[in-house]
Amino acid sequence: DNIVAAPKSSSTPFIDPCIGLTAAAVAQTPGLAKACVGVPRDGSFVQDNGQINGLLLGNPNLRPETGEVTTYGFVYDSSLLPGFSTTLDLWHYKINDVLTQLDPTFSINQCIASSAPAYCNLVIRFPTTSAQPGQIFQFQQPWENVGTLKTNGFDFGISYAMRQTPLGSFRFSVDTTHTNSYENNPGGVGTAPIEYAGTYSKQFGNFAKWRGLLSAAWDYRGFDALLTTQWIGKLGITHPDGCLPGCPGGDTTPNTPLPIPNIYYVNLSAGYTFPTNTTLQVGMMNMFD
Repeated sequence: DNIVAAPKSSSTPFIDPCIGLTAAAVAQTPGLAKACVGVPRDGSFVQDNGQINGLLLGNPNLRPETGEVTTYGFVYDSSLLPGFSTTLDLWHYKINDVLTQLDPTFSINQCIASSAPAYCNLVIRFPTTSAQPGQIFQFQQPWENVGTLKTNGFDFGISYAMRQTPLGSFRFSVDTTHTNSYENNPGGVGTAPIEYAGTYSKQFGNFAKWRGLLSAAWDYRGFDALLTTQWIGKLGITHPDGCLPGCPGGDTTPNTPLPIPNIYYVNLSAGYTFPTNTTLQVGMMNMFD
């Protein structure tokens, strides 16, 4: 479970929460003092660049993940409806000591919330005596065991087969997954669970609440065809990369989630199997772009 690798530099999108820092803000949220070391507190601070110098790091001291999984399942396949079946599966996962490479936005938010050195020490800023006081010199991004992950939801499927009709055999199916919750508690004093269901985050990836796959298959005397539609439900990209506040023509609210609509990918393939058991297959992925 140990990840040992040479440090690697990266250009990481990041919006500094210390922009416009004031003494009043620090008094209201003490964690800003740890996250904004060297940043002027007179409201004048602006971030020079929407990308910062990140340093990807391994970690030889990781612990193995442990977890608990609970699932329940139901299947209906009756002779009263030949060819028809349906399934329902409910699942709940709890994973402790989650392995992940820390994202700067995630880390600095945990620093502000808890003032924990494990997060606050990852950001290194230019000192007040430099020409760039408070600007980020480097943000370390190590692999870490990050608290507890809980997720639950259900899978639902329907299938129907029509065999040996005058026009051939047909098979239809619909499979859907609903992620009700995908919650991470990074651990440590003062930290609170963060809900990721319905969002894309650089920390954990794409967790649309709904996903589905519809398929229709046909075969007749050596000919066959398959049509599938993949559905990824709408979601929001948290902390999307954007122009810093105040730059010409820039977005003045760069941390507003960016909505992504429902996406559908349609794929089609068709083929023929010759008496010699040679099969010719052609297809098109994402037919409608």
